[in-house]
Amino acid sequence: MEKIYTINGRIAFFPQRSALILIADETKTVSLNMPASRCLLLLIQHDGNTVARETFFEEVWIKHGSQVTSNGFYQNISLLRRAFKELGVDEDIIITVPRVGVRLDATLTVTESQPRDVEKAPTAEGPQAPVGEPVHKEVAAASLPEKKRLRPRRSLLWGLAALLSCLVGGFVAWQTEFESYLQSYSPIIAKFSQQCHFFANNDVVDHVRHVNFIKRSKFECEEYPWIYLTLYPGQARVSVIRCRQPFSQWRDNQCLTKYYIKEVVNAPA
Repeated sequence: MEKIYTINGRIAFFPQRSALILIADETKTVSLNMPASRCLLLLIQHDGNTVARETFFEEVWIKHGSQVTSNGFYQNISLLRRAFKELGVDEDIIITVPRVGVRLDATLTVTESQPRDVEKAPTAEGPQAPVGEPVHKEVAAASLPEKKRLRPRRSLLWGLAALLSCLVGGFVAWQTEFESYLQSYSPIIAKFSQQCHFFANNDVVDHVRHVNFIKRSKFECEEYPWIYLTLYPGQARVSVIRCRQPFSQWRDNQCLTKYYIKEVVNAPA
């Protein structure tokens, strides 16, 4: 039976549906992609204890036959934070522990429940006759062929409805996951000699390494002024994405990507 987790008495989490619903207004719903839903379930199961990144990788991706990078993992954590904010939770309930992993806020209250049993609908045959009493069924002879003709049409309609539902659900999941990629990055508020617009991944404690990398590097700000940097504590790797215009999923962004195995002084980006 499906489990429901109530978070702080305000939000209901349905793992099997990969959805968050505002209890006070059930019309406000956020659909999660499957990895993000599994990440949230794993955090809940650890009851406020820190979950190591390696545990996320194993339980959320590897066990299900897929792989993920550190960048992809933190994108899903960012997606969860945005989902809660969309439902009115302004406080940061998902805490990143530098160089260790992620945990839920210790003050968070999570209760587990199950949906109420749904009363069985009456059968199509209607009420049964008492034992020993003959059952009289008056069916027009001409109606039987008509019902047989309608069944394939109904099946076709149900099939089309299911296909449309899958397409819409897939599009919503794609848009949600794709939109969270670079548009969730935070602008770096600092003065640089280079006239670029710098942005940084917001799932780290601070942007000190980002600022230092900018100061040590050379950027072509005239052609590609919108620059998105991805760095994490304890990792030497750096991802630099340069775009001609602000990133958007609705257009051809004309971006260039460079990936550094380790930071290089005066690296041409």
